[in-house]
Amino acid sequence: MWKDNFTQELQKIIDLINDNDETTALAKFILYIEEISKEIGKYDATNWPVPWRKNIYKFGQLFKKSNHDNFIKELDAKIEIVKASANPENSEVLFFIKSEIEGNFFEDCSLENLKSIIKLYPNNPEFRNTQAYFLLENKNYEKAAEAYLLTNKIEPKNEEYVMHYFNTNYAYFNNLVRRGEIKKAREIVEKLKKFFKEKEPLPSDWLWKNHTLTMNDRLVDQETIKEKIDKIDSHIERKTDSIKNQFISIIGVFSAIVAFIITNVNIAISKLSLNDALTLMLAMGIILIIFMIVISEIFYHRRENSWNIFGEAKTWIAIVLIVILVLIRFL
Repeated sequence: MWKDNFTQELQKIIDLINDNDETTALAKFILYIEEISKEIGKYDATNWPVPWRKNIYKFGQLFKKSNHDNFIKELDAKIEIVKASANPENSEVLFFIKSEIEGNFFEDCSLENLKSIIKLYPNNPEFRNTQAYFLLENKNYEKAAEAYLLTNKIEPKNEEYVMHYFNTNYAYFNNLVRRGEIKKAREIVEKLKKFFKEKEPLPSDWLWKNHTLTMNDRLVDQETIKEKIDKIDSHIERKTDSIKNQFISIIGVFSAIVAFIITNVNIAISKLSLNDALTLMLAMGIILIIFMIVISEIFYHRRENSWNIFGEAKTWIAIVLIVILVLIRFL
């Protein structure tokens, strides 16, 4: 059963460690874990009040850089005793304290340690809360949000978990917006809207709902900007393609004209009769015109229906010229 002095006694241990009196702190710590393992061993939202849990977080943070061996040794010894007792489930609170110490000291392997503890106590939100924290530290926003969502399902009246869930999604949202992934950012906003619509109401919900609306407004602006940028990009792309096609067409036509002139000069100085030479020049002229029409069709026109080509005059001109070319061949 929870006792009001549990938070104060833990604060005294924290103060002793801060004053570099580890000997006294360790002696008090041994007595402390003896009592809480009997009184509040197994997780319960009532018997594990949030202010006390915050003090456990603060206690764990003391070991980010300092030696934790003596405290861990005492915890491990007590865990083994409690596990062998008539109430082995009471070791849960000891694992909680141990996870906070090791999570701060061994940041590189804390996630693996937490996975094994979560298997033992899947319905304890604190272990998932710590897991989410380290996932967030590693920029694994999606996994962190999933873990925080589970903490809210297990303990829906904990406003701290709601705050963590929102802040994680907000960090992910900002990351996506910076990368220009507006569609995914929209999914985050819709997920938050759904979460606050379906969850059990809490006094602080108004704050996170307002922040969600602000995110939505910001996203609308981003979507509008992106739409305009996409239109500009599309226009620039079409313009660039048009200029490129014009350049290719000019080169093609110029090359054809040069080839036409050279060919006609060769025909003129050849030993062909005047009639044959003129006929051949006419044929070359027709081929040049057909070539320019084909170039125009390939590089200047985009159609949804390719059959619309037969509705244009120049297409029929090309066909007539081809027929004339064939007739010239057989005349």
